[in-house]
Amino acid sequence: MDFYTLTFDASMPKNPGNRAAYGFTIFNWAEHIYSGSGAILGDKLDNNISEFYSVFKGLQYLDHIIPGPASVNIKGDSALVLNFLKKKWKMHKRKPFYEIYSKIEEILKRLHKRKVSILYTWIPRDQNEECHNLAKKVLEKT
Repeated sequence: MDFYTLTFDASMPKNPGNRAAYGFTIFNWAEHIYSGSGAILGDKLDNNISEFYSVFKGLQYLDHIIPGPASVNIKGDSALVLNFLKKKWKMHKRKPFYEIYSKIEEILKRLHKRKVSILYTWIPRDQNEECHNLAKKVLEKT
């Protein structure tokens, strides 16, 4: 069985604001297999929406490459995102990040059907520099 690690982060020049960026990395065991980053533009963005978006983009990639049983450890420095994903905190439809959270839940359901187990791990910011730098580089260009 394969073991993947999805590490995520996001960055904004101003919180809240109208532009943000995300960055994520994916490892299979200890081998780096993919990094992704991009800009997020919108009227009512905040850092939490951006962090959720980073998880969403990473899970989209994993959804396409994991055919069957596997484990995925989702790691990030956003306790808020991880606590909602772990269902430690209840999500309400009125939350500004509900829409992106719902899309994440759809992917997680598909992965669970393929017997993919999901772990969630909080990491300190200084252990998340690669993803943070990916997001920062996007902001420098936009």
